[in-house]
Amino acid sequence: MTRILGRTFFNASSISSDYDFAVKRLDPFLDMNRSSFDQVSLHLQGQQIILGAILKPSYGNVAEYGIQLVGLDPYPKETVATLFELVKSTVVAGPTGQAYYIPSFEQAASAQAGRAFYESKGIPLSGADRWIQGNQTYSAGWAMGRLKLVPAAEIATAFSQGRLSPEDILLTDAIPAEIPVLAGVISLAASTPNSHVAILARSFGIPFVHLADPSDREQAQKLVNREIVLRAGEPDDGGKVDLIAVDAAFDPALKAEILALKNPPPLQVPRKQRYGALTASTDNLVPSDIKFFGGKAANFGLLRRSIPANSPVAIAFSTDLWDDFMDQTLPNGRSLRAEIKDRLAGNAFPPNMPALTQSLSAVRKLITDTARFSPAGP
Repeated sequence: MTRILGRTFFNASSISSDYDFAVKRLDPFLDMNRSSFDQVSLHLQGQQIILGAILKPSYGNVAEYGIQLVGLDPYPKETVATLFELVKSTVVAGPTGQAYYIPSFEQAASAQAGRAFYESKGIPLSGADRWIQGNQTYSAGWAMGRLKLVPAAEIATAFSQGRLSPEDILLTDAIPAEIPVLAGVISLAASTPNSHVAILARSFGIPFVHLADPSDREQAQKLVNREIVLRAGEPDDGGKVDLIAVDAAFDPALKAEILALKNPPPLQVPRKQRYGALTASTDNLVPSDIKFFGGKAANFGLLRRSIPANSPVAIAFSTDLWDDFMDQTLPNGRSLRAEIKDRLAGNAFPPNMPALTQSLSAVRKLITDTARFSPAGP
């Protein structure tokens, strides 16, 4: 059975991740990792849950709202119509309430192609900019970097080729469901505060804005390929956006000092230790066992002891499994650990993306095609 998970959003400050909600509250997604959840939620093949949102303006008494579906694969128009009517039937909007289908970036082309079908079903199409009043901040903060203009369809390619780097501020015509981690993001098309990009931007402290003001859009175009400072105010404070050109003679040492302010504090992570076995029941694990099993498994013991009837019996895999797998001997006589270390040795931050992409592809192939789990263990 495919489930539907949706929220109502008025502004960016009230949003938490659908992923976080699902893996904490819903079977069968409990404790599922991000990549696995994305696979069963964003793709049609094997889809178990459909993500979406109800969008409503945060100003005035506007009797309108939007229904949006999230997915990397275009949904069939018949599926969209069924889901639209299902969601609409659960919304209390009054006799004058009007629902619109507002497709996300990945759904936009198929939605336009099916416009006649939707009109025949009484489903009006609109866009995320329907209720836009001025510039929008989806993630507040500041960034300093070179402003790069890259169309939405070329973002992934530009990043892998090194034309767009983690130190750059992106200026683009639209926002797809996923983009690489960048210094800042400026969109010329409205997005939504529940988008995957907006949620991750807030998690990483990356400023993400939509420029609706014509003068700001013109200014952004003039600043392409220049070093700039992007400042994005909190949505509740009006979401003011500033674009400031950095003088070409700006002191590099001072620039480095300013950028260092963005560095997160050092993480205090316990050093992993050998446990002496590959698995253990979580029933007796305590937080100090994080050095053997990691945080989730170590803390799961508290649930098993506190609410045994409402928490599943679980097995924890120790870090011994990882270490033994990494220490296996490859056909060339070297350990998998040493081979990976050598293949990644030439990379540093900020990365040379073409070289890093090639290195990571080789490592991935090494793990999936060459390394092995033996029947008795690594």
